Amino acid sequence: MKRSILVSLVLGSLLLSACGQTKPPATGDVASSASSAVSAASSVQGEARVIRVEASNWAFTPSVITAKVGEKVKLEFVGVSGNHGIGVPDLGLDVKFNEGQTVTADLPTDKAGSFPFKCNVLCGEGHRDMTGTIVVE
Repeated sequence: MKRSILVSLVLGSLLLSACGQTKPPATGDVASSASSAVSAASSVQGEARVIRVEASNWAFTPSVITAKVGEKVKLEFVGVSGNHGIGVPDLGLDVKFNEGQTVTADLPTDKAGSFPFKCNVLCGEGHRDMTGTIVVE
């Protein structure tokens, strides 16, 4: 009887210790984790670069925006003070926004050049000074 109790205790201990061990990842699990990381990095590379442009009375910051031909770029216009807009006739951009508002627009980068822009909302005495340039290289 003592022997069967001893055998039961030993077997029970072995079972409990086996349940507590963690299984190392199989080779396929490591490979699938690595490929997930690679696809996550690839999707980030395909996303557009965001350029924040603040409009205040009476300036755009930055006033010069640079991009490369074919690059995906989103312009994020932020109305810091006053109601403003941006007009870039050569790129077909016409965006208006109010103080406290943020508006996003895609920047066309299909052709190289230097494209002047200006505020297209009559915003006060410094309105004529609200200009800038988009350079697509």
